[in-house]
Amino acid sequence: EQVASRMTNRMWGFVGVPFGGCIGLFAWFYYQAKVEGVRYEPMLVASGTVGLLVVGLLGITYSLLSASWDEEDESEGLGGVATFNDNLSKIKEGVRRGRANVKARDTLESIGGVEEINRMREDLAKKEEAELKRRQSFAEKMRDEGL
Repeated sequence: EQVASRMTNRMWGFVGVPFGGCIGLFAWFYYQAKVEGVRYEPMLVASGTVGLLVVGLLGITYSLLSASWDEEDESEGLGGVATFNDNLSKIKEGVRRGRANVKARDTLESIGGVEEINRMREDLAKKEEAELKRRQSFAEKMRDEGL
């Protein structure tokens, strides 16, 4: 519930402002045409309002990914950029693991051997360990080496 509330609060700014701007822009174009008598090209009106709608749709994605998915973690920083990157990497990792699982299942079905699955699990564990080492900061690497 806390995570959903956090995401909803972020949506007000990242989605509400562009959608409100879209409505405001369309109202301004309407006012200009009816009251002031200024005519704008329909393509300009359409591209302006659709552009703000697209920004609002991108805002939905950003507001979901920039909110912390951990119920206890409230620290999101300015705009949630760090949290966005963390959550995006979690999604990429999930997709990668899903692909590895499908490949493992297909291999098991094709050869019918548990040895191949165990070898693939070991390879996956080594790749994950190497990826974690790669993501470590210099200070963390030095600490792990005892320096």
